[in-house]
Amino acid sequence: SERENPEKIFKKMNGYVKMVIKGINQSVILCGAPGLGKTYRVKQQLKSFGYEEDKNLFTIKGKCTPRRLYLALYDFKKKGDIVLIDDADVLVGPNAPEDCINILKAALDSTSDDEGRLVSYGVSGKLTDDDGNNVPKRFHFNGGVIVITNWNAGKLDTALRGRSSIQDINFSLEEILQIIKDLMPKIDPEHLSAQSKLKAYDYLVELKEHDAEMEVSIRTFNICAKIFEAVSEDEDYDEDDAKSMIKEQMKLQAQRITGRGGKY
Repeated sequence: SERENPEKIFKKMNGYVKMVIKGINQSVILCGAPGLGKTYRVKQQLKSFGYEEDKNLFTIKGKCTPRRLYLALYDFKKKGDIVLIDDADVLVGPNAPEDCINILKAALDSTSDDEGRLVSYGVSGKLTDDDGNNVPKRFHFNGGVIVITNWNAGKLDTALRGRSSIQDINFSLEEILQIIKDLMPKIDPEHLSAQSKLKAYDYLVELKEHDAEMEVSIRTFNICAKIFEAVSEDEDYDEDDAKSMIKEQMKLQAQRITGRGGKY
């Protein structure tokens, strides 16, 4: 089938996120390789709709226990609230704890009653929040959930996929370089000069033309630009040293990514 360009892919992503914001759909799962700007674009879109962290938006990032997930959904359960699960692959991947999967399945259940989607956490004894306040072991969830994950769609729990809109975001090396070029002025402007970023971009293009082993993302581009920035301020190093270091980074990053079976 005809391959979609990044502009169309990101436009569709914005559409899925807007459906959650407007309450048309309860959730979306955005899958794709790390460092492509998914989180940045989602957060910019949420900001444009008036979302503020800890007000009507709560972000879960990194490690998260079933209890913490339950409390986040409880605290942001109102219609219009959104829980953003960003780069917390342990919650949705193939080895996710069953308790986490079951909590999310309940929160995203399409067969809700008039009060909302019933979520329960059947632990023995009292359930309290971080301040020691009692929390009910069941409640109705009316908020939305946005999941951003590095797992590809085929590795996610089937029940979660069936309850959410889902999108695979995957680009060619040429497309990733174009995305980086378009975003360059916005990439760490406080620490990176335009000259260092341009040198890094031009060298990555040169490596690509020579079919070098490489793994390119906004994150790895940032590393490369920092190398050029550091070399420009150190008389003991020159641009050939910077290029050698960048080539090494690209090779090692590519090996690391290749070893993550099931992810991008």
